[in-house]
Amino acid sequence: CAGFAASGATAALISLWLVGFHGAREYADTLQGMSLHLNSRADMLHYGAVPTSMFNLRGLATALLGGTLSRYSILLVIFASSVAVLVVAARQRPSLQLAIMASSLVSYHFLCHDASILIIPLAAALCSQSLWRGAVAALLLVVSLAAVIPQYGYLGAIPLLALFVLSVGSAHEETKACQIPAY
Repeated sequence: CAGFAASGATAALISLWLVGFHGAREYADTLQGMSLHLNSRADMLHYGAVPTSMFNLRGLATALLGGTLSRYSILLVIFASSVAVLVVAARQRPSLQLAIMASSLVSYHFLCHDASILIIPLAAALCSQSLWRGAVAALLLVVSLAAVIPQYGYLGAIPLLALFVLSVGSAHEETKACQIPAY
């Protein structure tokens, strides 16, 4: 933790020295604009951050609740569901596949080009002994094609969430299932 804090502080100070306080403030305003001030389709396209194109809880919540709840209520739903996923994942046996799925679901910006990391949990699920996990993994591969039409990218979050739920508690199975037998 001390090494991370020291290197993070060093990187922050170097960045601040390079861009100055004005540049740091501009960057903070840009981040805030990308997250909280996406009021119109033009704003979303300007930042390249259309929530419904994201394969995560944010995309799913925005798509399902966008017409009925305020932006801040949707942010609260995203926060609560993200905390729930993180708490469930933290209570499981350590697993790379589970960590990738949890971090993908709770990521604030998880677009189709970010989804390549899902190859790891997909491969584990496809070679597991569970027919359900294999079927959901195959469905995730097929549904991911919805990212071609950006406003439907959120559909990828549904099988990803299902695969996460099916994988909870079976992390030890994942490591045993994909072992290649020695000859």
